[in-house]
Amino acid sequence: MTTKAKMLKDIKYTEAKLIDNNTIRYVRPNGDVAIRLHFTDILIFPKDGGVIFNTAGHRTVTTKNRMNKWQTIGRIFQEKFMMKYATFILMELHFQGGSTNNVNKTNFNAA
Repeated sequence: MTTKAKMLKDIKYTEAKLIDNNTIRYVRPNGDVAIRLHFTDILIFPKDGGVIFNTAGHRTVTTKNRMNKWQTIGRIFQEKFMMKYATFILMELHFQGGSTNNVNKTNFNAA
């Protein structure tokens, strides 16, 4: 198990809390909120709204579960080895490594 101190080493934050196994919610000095799994910020909620999804190449069941658990605008799923995102308004986006799509202030990075 990765410790909270190790996960936040060299990260600037104003507050932090362990919210799940190897998962921390922390607030950046600029007011953005991040959900960090191990050493990757998998979700970032900018203070001006929206959400940024980031797998950093870790397309694991745990990453998808944490992304789905800690945001409410849609869901991440995998189909035929391709990671996908579907909003709750029946919009579906496909994303692969290296590509980023910006939709309604929501960013996806499955690099």
